Amino acid sequence: MKTVNTHPASRPDILEDITRFYDEATVDYAYWSERMNMHYGYLKHWKQFFKREDMLEQLTREVADRLQLTNDNHILDLGCGTGASARTMTELDSTVHVTGVNVVASHVEQGKALNRTHMGRSRMNLLHADYHHVPLPNAVADGAFAMESMCHSYNKNLWLQEAHRLLKPGARLVITDCFLRNPHKPMNKLSKWAYNRFRINWSVPHLAEIRLFEDMAKEVGFQEVKVEDVRWRVAPSVFHSPFVVGRFLWNRLIRRKHNGEQTVKNLKAVLLSIILGLDRRNFSYYIVTLTR
Repeated sequence: MKTVNTHPASRPDILEDITRFYDEATVDYAYWSERMNMHYGYLKHWKQFFKREDMLEQLTREVADRLQLTNDNHILDLGCGTGASARTMTELDSTVHVTGVNVVASHVEQGKALNRTHMGRSRMNLLHADYHHVPLPNAVADGAFAMESMCHSYNKNLWLQEAHRLLKPGARLVITDCFLRNPHKPMNKLSKWAYNRFRINWSVPHLAEIRLFEDMAKEVGFQEVKVEDVRWRVAPSVFHSPFVVGRFLWNRLIRRKHNGEQTVKNLKAVLLSIILGLDRRNFSYYIVTLTR
């Protein structure tokens, strides 16, 4: 198996940064999603435009469709947050079993508490682990997904190798995330500034370059790679961000005098992501489906 240079970050440093960020900032996501969906949404029907929660849930439904699940499947959520997508998956399929993996201990604890009152609780399990090194045997999963979590990987090649190891032959891995589009074309000054600040504020070592990521997946051993640019499907939920940030600022930073460092970083990153989304040449949002 070939190894591709992916400019890996320092593992201890990035894991510490991610944990510190989410320990404080996770509570802020309640303003974004009542079900704690910690990702953007997908507009399938125009009637969803003003229904952010429906768009957020729709992205999970799009992932489930691409996984092509059958009865009694075991799937992995690699970077599961507090388990919102896992809970949705068990609602979509009454036989599916989901194991969520997250390096943030507070996420796992909160997710387990939320799962206790959910109808699919017996079919969900959350593991506190680094998704580059998951304590599960080879070929254990009928499918896996990562919704805006792969961007936090300190080594994309290692991440792909681990996902490949965990999947059964023929199983699918579905990724939804922002990627770089044209690594050989320089960014303008505004985009470069916004990208660097975005990475710092959201604890993202670097975004993967979409074409290089395709090549990397094939070299790791994935047999099929399908890439869908869904920028315009995701954009409507992104443009909900300023309104949510405004409401948050009023309710927490002004009225309650809350000014935690990680919360401020979260707010900055949300607004910076809008600038990146406007740079169509260098950034886009993709659904990537890989077949083992």
